[in-house]
Amino acid sequence: MSVIRRSRTSMLTLACLVLASHVSAQQTKTLAVRPATGILAGQTAYTNSYAIIIGVGDYAFLPKSSHLDFAARDAGDLRDLLVRSYGFPVENITLLLDEKATRANIETALSMLSDDKVKPTDRVLIYFSGHGQTVTLQDGGQMGFLIPHDAKVDLAHPENRSGYLATCLRMDSLWGYLEASAARHRLLIADACFGGLLIRGKTLKGEKPNRSVISSLLARPALQAMTAGGGSEEAQEDPKLGHSAYTYKLLEELTAQAANPDSVFLASDLAAALKTSVSNLTNGKQTPQFGNYRATEGDFVFISTAPQRLDPRIPSPQDLNRQGRMAEAQKDYKTAFPLYLKAAEAGDPASMNALGACYEKGRGVAKEGAEAAKWYRKAAEAGYVTAMYNLGALYSEGRDITRDDKEALKWIHKAIDVGSREAMAFMGLLHLLGRGVEKNDVEAVTWLRRAADLGSPEGMSTLAFMYESGRGVAKDEDEAVKWYRKAAQLGDPIAIGSLKRLGK
Repeated sequence: MSVIRRSRTSMLTLACLVLASHVSAQQTKTLAVRPATGILAGQTAYTNSYAIIIGVGDYAFLPKSSHLDFAARDAGDLRDLLVRSYGFPVENITLLLDEKATRANIETALSMLSDDKVKPTDRVLIYFSGHGQTVTLQDGGQMGFLIPHDAKVDLAHPENRSGYLATCLRMDSLWGYLEASAARHRLLIADACFGGLLIRGKTLKGEKPNRSVISSLLARPALQAMTAGGGSEEAQEDPKLGHSAYTYKLLEELTAQAANPDSVFLASDLAAALKTSVSNLTNGKQTPQFGNYRATEGDFVFISTAPQRLDPRIPSPQDLNRQGRMAEAQKDYKTAFPLYLKAAEAGDPASMNALGACYEKGRGVAKEGAEAAKWYRKAAEAGYVTAMYNLGALYSEGRDITRDDKEALKWIHKAIDVGSREAMAFMGLLHLLGRGVEKNDVEAVTWLRRAADLGSPEGMSTLAFMYESGRGVAKDEDEAVKWYRKAAQLGDPIAIGSLKRLGK
């Protein structure tokens, strides 16, 4: 496992089989799960199935070093498998990827769990792939948070609780949404390592349960959680797998079980299998966790179905963007470019921004500054914060386009207004260089400190340089080393090189 996926106490998941907020009652599909053969032959296990599937790899306000390569793919592939082999109607699944996975959108989807369309005999599954955090409270207790696309937090400093409370989803509120649902069986799968879940371990052992036992478990409430590891561990991604270690094994196990239609197994069975397989795959670095919330005694049941066709289903812009990101992660830019183009033409701001980057850097297409600016502008005008910063930087640096300081400042200020730390760091650099603004080292330090305090590695490393050189601030090598170290911990290459240069 070579790529760290989430912050160490990264957290739990979210993906509930639920109606999307934009899906009307007429669009809701009922698909009873009633095996024709096997241990539950002729018995209706569930009258309907709902899911919320969330994958967040791109974050509006986190440094790029904290972005994840495979979170969106993990989510999309699980959605497809649930539809194809486990009786989940695609109409009943809310898929929230990257910029769609905002706090407001997640809360809206979760609120549908308590809609009267969801019946006691239904099941709900929630899956979350992305960052999370466990924050230690003043009294020593812990509070867990799910980190949405638009979160404004510093992953390296969870002791600064205000950002988490203001912009993230608290785990206790998530449990509240699940408890409010009429569905008798609710399962939370979190591809993240997390402590303080308030769950009690419970895994069935021994022989496989018979029909009577499974019928009894179906009749009892189940509110369960599965996570990628414990709070002191780090969930990992691996480019060789194209997934995180946990979701790779999750998909592998579900696919294997689906080879035989009407295969019946419990969430506790799945958790036991993953505990072994993921631990082996990561050489003991991750030990998946499983348990029941409160005193629920049922067990979520997986039942494979005859293969269902996903088609005819026109890929959504988010699906195309996900495929483009995967191709780009493999440096297959010729494949990524047309996928981004198709998604951008369908109105996806993230793909518009990605197209701008393709034109700016010559990935899959010839370098062309005007085309880069065009697509960055489209994404920026649609409210995509990263594109605002990218457009401003493009005009300021004049890469394959006429330099325009006025236009650069306009877009950098727009990005700052919505909290972009990268834009704040860039504004500090502009004052340092005197590009489009008055050359002023003191003003540069002010902007760099704002960016650094919000967790920008670029802001941290440039602020360290200011302390090292005594520009705009008293020369202070200890302070410089402090900020270089903070930036290096976030993977900033300039900071890493500077620490080596200073022998630190």
